[in-house]
Amino acid sequence: MKKSMRASYTIEAALILPAALFLILISIRTGISMYTEVKEAACHYEQVQQFDAVGEIKQIKRWKKLLEE
Repeated sequence: MKKSMRASYTIEAALILPAALFLILISIRTGISMYTEVKEAACHYEQVQQFDAVGEIKQIKRWKKLLEE
């Protein structure tokens, strides 16, 4: 009788541990994915901050003026 009880713990562990590991790995993968996404967004934000809109508009107007002449 004792052997069957010990084996039941083994079977339960064999069913629960893969599910637990799967959930942990999915959580880690999601975290890494979110980290990468935020890192890329931060780089894009820095590029947008450095963009000189007024200078670009002035340059476009200069080009239009030169092309019209």
